[in-house]
Amino acid sequence: MKCSLCLLEFDDKVKEDGLIVQELYGGQDKEILKDIHICQECAKKERIRVAVEKFTPLFDNIFNAVNRSEIREEQITAIVFLINRMHRTIQNDFMMVIQRILYEYGKGSGNAMYEDPRNQWALTFAKKAGQV
Repeated sequence: MKCSLCLLEFDDKVKEDGLIVQELYGGQDKEILKDIHICQECAKKERIRVAVEKFTPLFDNIFNAVNRSEIREEQITAIVFLINRMHRTIQNDFMMVIQRILYEYGKGSGNAMYEDPRNQWALTFAKKAGQV
């Protein structure tokens, strides 16, 4: 049996991800999906692709606001207000996700492929903040 995306044969090294088809295409006709098999590596890439699609509008709005310097004291106060409205456990989970995002972003610190003088401070900050 082969991965439907990369066409590699499943073996000890290339393992199938049995959840990805149902997770991403669960609403489809099960008869059509029965012959679709995706390896773990392709499934990871597909999950990232779907997440990028999902989060792009949110981040476009955030970065457009930041780029135009629209995030002022009032907006920051409003964001903090919205965070404080959440259940305390969700607040904690939210901050843990932010920390993980900072950690992943900060891993680019010192790497010329990700860092230049324009974002050096941000990567250095994220690397430190994410390690807390």
